[in-house]
Amino acid sequence: MIFSGAHEFELRGDFMFVTKPKAGNPEELDLLISQHGERFVPADFGLSDNDLVSLDYHIIDVTEEGQVLVCVNHGSALSNLYASARITPYVVEFSLSLERVMYYNPNVTWTDSWLSDTAGDEPFADVYKVKGLRGIYVASQISEEAMGHEDIQPQDLTSLITFDQVETA
Repeated sequence: MIFSGAHEFELRGDFMFVTKPKAGNPEELDLLISQHGERFVPADFGLSDNDLVSLDYHIIDVTEEGQVLVCVNHGSALSNLYASARITPYVVEFSLSLERVMYYNPNVTWTDSWLSDTAGDEPFADVYKVKGLRGIYVASQISEEAMGHEDIQPQDLTSLITFDQVETA
């Protein structure tokens, strides 16, 4: 047996990703990552210093260089994009790359918006890798003003082009 108690499992490149309910708070999820079939290591997003919780994860990409991009959902409207800063057999650390990235999950985010009627049943993050250009992505960011609303509109989104593996311009 590789892992028990998993909520979700995903295999991407040399990485295995598992989510499981957080000990003491089953509403939150932990993300554990294994590289090359090594042990599963809890991902550290640096959230212990603030009040953000982790309710869902969406793996955006695993690059040829072994960098992992993850969208972490923190509430009904707030999701942030994180890029791996360090991955070893004992430590997996991420740094914040883009705040307020557009992420939809029919069970978690924007449940009372037009998205719930049109986007379907599959979760998605509005972050896309530009083919043929290494480290370039296009991402939609939600305006700060829209964060307090239960509904999101197209005018609440700004498209950003990233460079250097998700540094935004």
